[in-house]
Amino acid sequence: MVDHTLAAGCSNAITLLEDKCCSSRYLKYFSFTVLLFVCNYPATVAHAQPTIKIDGSSTVYPITKIVADQFQITKNNTVATIVDISGSGGGFKKFCRGEIDIVNASRPILRDEIQQCRNSGIPNI
Repeated sequence: MVDHTLAAGCSNAITLLEDKCCSSRYLKYFSFTVLLFVCNYPATVAHAQPTIKIDGSSTVYPITKIVADQFQITKNNTVATIVDISGSGGGFKKFCRGEIDIVNASRPILRDEIQQCRNSGIPNI
């Protein structure tokens, strides 16, 4: 069953990204990755409002904020999104500690960060 409201919201977010987004191919790919995650994020919790926590790069923040805001609108505010800035390294640290769901990064993840995540039980990086 297709959630047409969600599909319309995601379509609007894609159009926003295509029209207003960056010239960097990396940022565009990242934006679409975030968009795919949030557009497929299940929002069916009985009593608590689910929250998607995103943190990291200030470079990627504006794009992620647009996608997160559009997602909240699409979901009629039944899912909260929190987008913060702590830098790429700070975002990876929080992700590896299980504090956030998505990392904004303006650089690839470092080998020691991958190892920290694996050591914390987060194997799929």
